[in-house]
Amino acid sequence: MRTATYSISCCHREFRDKVPTWHSRLTRNGAEAPNHLCAGLVQGVELTDARRTFHAGRYRMIQGSCLCGGVRFQIAHAVGPLELCHCTRCRKVSGSAFVAGLRVLREDFQLLQGRELIQSYEAPIREGPPPYRTSFCSHCGSPVPNPSSTLSWFEIPAGLLDDDPRLRPDKHVFVERKSPWFTIADDLPRLDRIALRAFRDAHPRP
Repeated sequence: MRTATYSISCCHREFRDKVPTWHSRLTRNGAEAPNHLCAGLVQGVELTDARRTFHAGRYRMIQGSCLCGGVRFQIAHAVGPLELCHCTRCRKVSGSAFVAGLRVLREDFQLLQGRELIQSYEAPIREGPPPYRTSFCSHCGSPVPNPSSTLSWFEIPAGLLDDDPRLRPDKHVFVERKSPWFTIADDLPRLDRIALRAFRDAHPRP
């Protein structure tokens, strides 16, 4: 099996030509590769080694917490997408016009404290599995990540982040269920359920 080799353009000058950062641009034969690439070599340094260096604290982690601070977590890298969901259940969970959900990989997530405070509610299945599941802090009621998820990725309510994830919203989803009192005023793509399903079929999650 052939192993691809990548070059790197690094925004941290002191570490350039040593290890990549998650804010780096990876290139292969002059073409840009995904930021979240997790295989291959970068100037002879394995990306898995870079991930370990990142977790060792060489680069700043993205911190997050609930309203009371009882639940705290950190992520090494936000891979995205950052979607604004207008479905009925997300609106009820947030009490707002939409939920800003940021996708992260489980291996990049670390719960720092408050596991004993996290409770979950699973809403009845409507159209088909998986069920709608929401987790929250039992002390302050803030929505929080679900640390018991067995998926390789999950979504974090972006409003919990205390640091900049260096991603911005990329689309509105389930817009057919949008609140009648809210007007979308930006130019982001607007996907209804059918369009979102087609998009996700074309861009499968790991």
